Order: sequence, then C-alpha cells, then structure tokens
Amino acid sequence: MIKSIKPSKMYIGRLTHGSDLLQEITDLCINKNIKLGRVEGIGAVQKARVEYYNQAAREYQYIEFNNHLEITKLEGPLRGRFRMGHRDPGTSPDRDSPWHL
Repeated sequence: MIKSIKPSKMYIGRLTHGSDLLQEITDLCINKNIKLGRVEGIGAVQKARVEYYNQAAREYQYIEFNNHLEITKLEGPLRGRFRMGHRDPGTSPDRDSPWHL
C-alpha cells in the first residue's frame, strides 16, 4: 500500500554547542510531539559513536571516535519506538532513547 502525504511542519535550527546530538533531536521530537519525520544536517562533533549491524554476528556493534569530526552529511528518517525491548540502530545501549535516527 502506498499513501500520499503532505508534510505539515518543518523545523530549522542549530543545536547547542557541546550537546549530545541524539539527545537534542530526541528532546525536540518529544517537545513538539513529532512521531515521524526526516532529519538532515551538517556540522561537527567533539566525539562520536557510530553503530552498525554486524551480519555475521547478527547484532548491533559500535565504533567510538574520541576526537573532533566533521559531519558532512546527516540525513535519514526518524521515528518513535515501535515495540519495547527492541533497540533501534542509533540508540546507545547505555541510554533508553525512544528514537531511531
């Protein structure tokens, strides 16, 4: 089934320097009651944690970078949690974030 939708709102802004990228986007979604959307951005981070699905191990794993990095392109869907106990990619195991980015 394919549905046609018309986006109703768009938010443009700058995140707080030194803040956690995932947490800032999560807070915005909660405060604005956003349940489905798309995120795009550029910028820089002081450290990063990148998760990926290891098909051989059949689990999510991550790589940490503890240095300054440039984000040349950040884009993708965002959605709220669909079921309990499932850790969406982009969600750190040490933080219970309800968002998939």
